[in-house]
Amino acid sequence: MESDEEVSSNFKEPAIPTRKTRKQIGKRKKAVVKIAVGQKKKLAALVEQHPCLWSLVDTNHKNSNAATSAWNEISKILDRKSVV
Repeated sequence: MESDEEVSSNFKEPAIPTRKTRKQIGKRKKAVVKIAVGQKKKLAALVEQHPCLWSLVDTNHKNSNAATSAWNEISKILDRKSVV
């Protein structure tokens, strides 16, 4: 018969699931797109025309439909695949 010490050393505690932080839950994979310098400037100008993407005081800033619509419009202008 095994001693108490031997039995306890073979016993493994069940893994306790850890709570995910907001930062971990909200993580998304980032899309990496290579674009030319001229396209970067054009992209910056187009994003500037859509305050819902960058302005915290814009009424549509938290509206995901407005953001998706803006990105789709930008992608059409840049001849890129639509976001949705």
